[in-house]
Amino acid sequence: MTARAHTISARLAAPLASPRPLIPLVFILAMWIAARPYYGIIHDARLYMIQALHALQPARYDRDLYFRYGSQDAFTIFTSGYKWLVAWLGPATAHLAAAVGGGALWLAALFALVWTIVPGRRERWLAVAGAILLDPKYGGIFNYGEAFATPRLFAEALVMAALALGVRGRAIVAWALLVLAGLVHPLAAAGGAGVLLVRAAIADRRAWIAIGAAAGVALLVAAIGVEPFSRVLTRYDDAWFKITETRAYFVLMTHWTRWGACQAAAALAILALAWRLAEAPGRRLIVAVAIVTLAAFVVSFLGADIAHNVLVTNLQVWRALWLPTVLANAFLPAILLREGPWGWPRTLLATGAAISVCARFFPGLEMIAPVSLLLACALLALQSRASGRGAVAVRLVALAAVGLIGGLAIAVLFLEARTDTLLFSDAARTGVAVMAAVGLALAMRRGPSLSLTLVAGALLLGALTQADQRTPWTRFVDGTGPDHGLNAFLSGAGATYWESDWGAELLWFRRGEPSYFSCLQGTEALFFRAEALDYARRGAALSRLNTSDFAPAGDPYCIRKQDPSALGPAGRGQIAAACRALPDLDAVVLDWPVPGVATRAWTAPAYQTHIVNGRNVRISTFYRYDCANFR
Repeated sequence: MTARAHTISARLAAPLASPRPLIPLVFILAMWIAARPYYGIIHDARLYMIQALHALQPARYDRDLYFRYGSQDAFTIFTSGYKWLVAWLGPATAHLAAAVGGGALWLAALFALVWTIVPGRRERWLAVAGAILLDPKYGGIFNYGEAFATPRLFAEALVMAALALGVRGRAIVAWALLVLAGLVHPLAAAGGAGVLLVRAAIADRRAWIAIGAAAGVALLVAAIGVEPFSRVLTRYDDAWFKITETRAYFVLMTHWTRWGACQAAAALAILALAWRLAEAPGRRLIVAVAIVTLAAFVVSFLGADIAHNVLVTNLQVWRALWLPTVLANAFLPAILLREGPWGWPRTLLATGAAISVCARFFPGLEMIAPVSLLLACALLALQSRASGRGAVAVRLVALAAVGLIGGLAIAVLFLEARTDTLLFSDAARTGVAVMAAVGLALAMRRGPSLSLTLVAGALLLGALTQADQRTPWTRFVDGTGPDHGLNAFLSGAGATYWESDWGAELLWFRRGEPSYFSCLQGTEALFFRAEALDYARRGAALSRLNTSDFAPAGDPYCIRKQDPSALGPAGRGQIAAACRALPDLDAVVLDWPVPGVATRAWTAPAYQTHIVNGRNVRISTFYRYDCANFR
């Protein structure tokens, strides 16, 4: 064996001989599992799972509102692979495998990116911890590195890996990964492609020739009608746009909530501070990411909010914001370590970071964290320029902000605890995550030790005990055990509207049949005009039932209830009116019985939880009404 081969062999064998070098990784895994437990097929994972089931059995789901007029499945190759995994393992196991595999890929790509742009061993490990633990929300609605299986998870991983390779000068492989990311999820990949293009254009003006050529090709294929590029020549008409801005309000920047805009501003402000501390590779990447993000905001505002262009609105180019959010969270620990002398502005930044970590587990804090971080960044910038009375004023404002924001965070936690059905688990996972972060910091400062090894192992085990957060309802819906009378309850029902998104997923996954309507299914209204109009037609008729699919007044999502305070229809006339308005509807299943109207009831082996007048209400009995009895 040569000397070089012997050295390589020794390096590979070292971690196996002594577990201590792996201690930081164990702490990271404990954080990852604590911050991203498994909740089952939830959120947008339901849409991609039903797309896989539809690909396997088209005739079974063709009548579903989600597929009747087209599907965004046409814009991704994800389903082509996912459907075979679903066919092989079944929906529940396939989703778990995809979520775990996608999470592992995402975490590996994060390591690759951080090790490329962050100098110093200690800061690299803490940067990974920051990206994992700090609030991942952007745009007020999306999260990076999600804990469930969607194409976004895989595309984000491919983009981060591509950026790491691009910074290292491996352009061909980087672009190959970006192309693959675009085929998996074009919206998540677009920002990464923009960053590499901007980096190339800054370094070599000849890159603008390639950018211009790419734009020309896109316009050419749009002119000849190739989807989705042809949509750049199409504008939303008034009826379609009105439906879109209600059901998919988040695609329009003018409809963002204040705290969603504050999240974006805080991420960019943190990157501005990080730029001063970063070395050349990190600085160049930060500049490119900032340029792309700001350009995306301008294009999105002008193209979607002002011009109502279909392609720009569909692309949601502002979603390039996920990249600066990842980088800001990764650089924030380094800023806390290195940003000048410790004072009240820096204490405010640390307070904001702590609240951001807790927001991972208690969503009510999501509105407080970006405000405190943005204010802290502004005060730190002022502190570096202020002197005399100005410096005193900065410190006093920071001191007051720490007290006010800290008190507000405690009050929000108290209020949220009253309706948190998983309070013990959320608190336990918060404790594991925080202790793992502290343990990682100690390992970086003092080096590995036996006590830290034991603590790391205990925290990983603690995280694993809380890793499965599926509710009894999710287990029933995703499972394959006894149906507890569900099939008998729905026998002969025909086209069924089952109240709430839970009803849609129960029909899709447990019953294996289409759903007539739910707010969840309206996501395609953004992409297909016929879908939007039919969604609005069905929603207008069913909204008179005042069910949980319809929003109370002031809620910027879905269609409004006719009576914001009602929990369902108050009498026979409302059901009759809905059935007469929808001749293609056969049955309605509700959470609450209608007074004085005969019904067929079914009690599920699990319950849903609704918040009614500030209290958690468990619902497990459902009531069927056949439209034939009301027309």
